[in-house]
Amino acid sequence: MTKTFTESGEWVCPAGVTSVTVECRGGGAAGGTYGSADIGSAGGGGGGAYASSVKTVIPFTMYRVNVGLGGLSVLPGTGGSTGLSGQDSWFKNPNFVMAKGGTGGEGSNGAAVYTGGAGGAAGNSVGTTTNSGGAGGNTTDITEGGGGGGGGAGSTGVGGTGGDTSTGTGGVGGTGGTSGGGTGGDGGTGTGASTDGLRGLTYGGGGGGAGSDNVTSRASGGGAPGVVILTWTKPGVSNSNSLANVLNNVEYAQLGQDDGDYYIQYGSEYIITEFSYTHLNNTDAIQIVWNGRSTLSTKISPVFLQIYNNNTLGWDTLIRETRFNADVDFNMSYTQTSSLSNYYDSSRKIVVRVYQQVF
Repeated sequence: MTKTFTESGEWVCPAGVTSVTVECRGGGAAGGTYGSADIGSAGGGGGGAYASSVKTVIPFTMYRVNVGLGGLSVLPGTGGSTGLSGQDSWFKNPNFVMAKGGTGGEGSNGAAVYTGGAGGAAGNSVGTTTNSGGAGGNTTDITEGGGGGGGGAGSTGVGGTGGDTSTGTGGVGGTGGTSGGGTGGDGGTGTGASTDGLRGLTYGGGGGGAGSDNVTSRASGGGAPGVVILTWTKPGVSNSNSLANVLNNVEYAQLGQDDGDYYIQYGSEYIITEFSYTHLNNTDAIQIVWNGRSTLSTKISPVFLQIYNNNTLGWDTLIRETRFNADVDFNMSYTQTSSLSNYYDSSRKIVVRVYQQVF
């Protein structure tokens, strides 16, 4: 299973999942701007870094996901401005897995040379694998194009450096790092027909520096946002026919009775009751009733009733019980009437389980 976060939020670790692959790309920075009172154009913004790690996680725990914003385009003014830096992207907290954002390109300040911003540094990121974003391009003369934005880092390569310029043509944006890095935006054009710098591309591309003709003020290109990608293996049975105990009609009916005669599997983290039943057809509504108790309060550790989905090869949660103290009888019941083809296998069998995490 994979979930891609393009904006900040939370991720709740699914049942049974104990590790997740985390990939982060930092936000790209904006290029600098040319000011009408100054000579020269501006440097390109740096691209965001990449970081990844396989991390241990705890089921049902909520983790914070922060997606770094790209540096916003800077509007022109009477004086040049340094571009806004891209924000860092991280999972859980910045010390867990984190990719640095790029640094903004230098704006015109009366000199003739304006440097591009640094790319997000691998050495300042946190992860087993880290790659740096590309630096923004420089400008080296007056009345000229802006420097190109640096490319965002990829999972298997660093971001490319934005192109320098000493002519009226803006520098070309740096290429995105291999496997997912965003290309930097081109720098704005210069003498005679100045233009704004272009925005970096996702994910993490730096924005191009503003162009200059010493008359008209131009805006910089904004940096592209970062991203956080989570990948995990959804637990489940490899084959519903592999159950050691397949209930007959009498045993299946007894699931509605509190006789404690269930098939219990003890794992390192879970107590699981798992059972299956074969219907006469594959169109009946699926009615499930389970009665039991636990020595651990469901207020501390919820009890889940799930059904096996043969389409996704994972477990779908039907009920989550959180109301009862330890050693108190309770029942869990559910009638599944939709998407029945997901739950019957080719032998008209369904597989159900009840489980609780142990601490």
